[in-house]
Amino acid sequence: MTTLHSNIFFLGPPGTGKTYECLEQVASEIGAKNTKPINIAYLSFTRIAAGEAFKRINKKFDNIYEEKDFDNFRTLHSMCLRNLPDLKDSIMSSSDYKEFGSLVPVNYQTKKLSWKIEADSRGKLKTDNPYLAQIQLANNRMITLEEQYNNLKAEEKAYIRKDMLISLDIQFKKFKKDRGLYDFDDMLLLFSKLPDNLVPSFDLLVVDEAQDCSKLQWRCIRKLESRAKRTIVAGDDDQAIYVWAGSDVATFRSFYDNPKYKNIQLKESKRVPAMIHSLAEKIIQKDTDRLPKLYKPKKEKGAIFHSPGINHCRGIIQVSVDRGHSLLILCSIHRHLYDAEQVLKDLKIKYYYAEESSKTSLINAIKLWNRWKEGEKLRGEHIKTLYGYLETGTGVERGYKSGRKAPQDLEEYTLQDCMKSYGLLVNGEWHEVFRKNVKESDLIYFKGLEDEGKDYDTPPLVRLSTINSIKGAEAHNVILYPDISGNEKTKQEINELHRKMYVGVTRAQQNLVILHPRKNSLSYPLNHLGRLTREEFV
Repeated sequence: MTTLHSNIFFLGPPGTGKTYECLEQVASEIGAKNTKPINIAYLSFTRIAAGEAFKRINKKFDNIYEEKDFDNFRTLHSMCLRNLPDLKDSIMSSSDYKEFGSLVPVNYQTKKLSWKIEADSRGKLKTDNPYLAQIQLANNRMITLEEQYNNLKAEEKAYIRKDMLISLDIQFKKFKKDRGLYDFDDMLLLFSKLPDNLVPSFDLLVVDEAQDCSKLQWRCIRKLESRAKRTIVAGDDDQAIYVWAGSDVATFRSFYDNPKYKNIQLKESKRVPAMIHSLAEKIIQKDTDRLPKLYKPKKEKGAIFHSPGINHCRGIIQVSVDRGHSLLILCSIHRHLYDAEQVLKDLKIKYYYAEESSKTSLINAIKLWNRWKEGEKLRGEHIKTLYGYLETGTGVERGYKSGRKAPQDLEEYTLQDCMKSYGLLVNGEWHEVFRKNVKESDLIYFKGLEDEGKDYDTPPLVRLSTINSIKGAEAHNVILYPDISGNEKTKQEINELHRKMYVGVTRAQQNLVILHPRKNSLSYPLNHLGRLTREEFV
């Protein structure tokens, strides 16, 4: 078991085992001090990561625990919400955001300013409307809206008016107040202001990937830290690629010289081979604002290739799949993945958009539907979730309109019960009836797993993603688009671009394929960082 220290700051470059070391500390806390798992909080940025952490720690103890024993392995948002029980039914949903959007004056919805507004499965806002995005950024940075506006670049001020921004903020706050609603930023702020006696206490608090926390999130973490017997903070400022979204890297870096924390730098990568490590170091050393660190690559040399484009990578993709090797296709700009998707379709290779958080929800829905089809009773709350995947016109809405009652959350019903009394008119296979909120690529992918007799949780061989959405992932082979948006102008933005490319190349465990930039496209100068040798693709 790992030696226990009081507070620890793990500074871990790519593949050096930050999560492993955090979980070793958790295991030692349970094994050496007989701490109950429920008294340990492990904060991750996604539910998937929190669930994976539970599986890994449970395996260390021969799977003797149930998931409920590690109920404090969760996201920060989830931790805050569970300690604000009165807010459970008052967090804004996607429909609430859409209602607000329908009330907003048309001058916020010009062709230039689209009003795509929705929430994810937890109610967290996703929008491409720049006004709401600026309000969200101001909240996370804990600055006034006026300060946020003053920080905008000249080209942003050309299509974001200050008076309209302030006006929308007033309207949004009034909308929430009138309906007794809260958004996720409200929830975090409320948690950060809780009296100490209402904040949960833990024997051990772990914060993984801490470099991505915003100032508002750090305030919540400090609240938890003050009530914890000991705290572990882990991350890497070289992988801080969400400053544009409000992450506060300065606070993360402050732990480096904090006398209350034992500073441990992890110095050997178990992922990055020598050749790719050499390229990564040339990239990250261009960042002018970072903590000093040195780490060794793994023993394998690895290989770097250049390719004219994704169409020229068909052989590489096919060889990778035939050998059962994992493959990541990465870019900075999502639309650049469309031609990669077409190549995979032509090759009849299953692929998976790794960045979509909805995958877990879909997998759970498929499993629920299959159980329901087999005659099992489901609770009303689960049935309502399934209804959300059924296209309008299947009879669900028609049934409601005819005056039939909706299934009650805590009651249990068979599929036949709902067809008889609750407006359900379909009972086909999941891939025949799940037509709402499901992408065609997901239908093809999960149906393909089914046809091959594989579990829906089978790790995908081929994944497509933006670099921003793939943090922490790795693959035997990586194909990287070097194209960039070209919006970077400030020193901070250029440093973040270096970090983004650093994260992209360090996902590769063996082979990195760098595509030539598209015609008339701006690109990161990866080929200017030294002579790159072409070697056998293995």
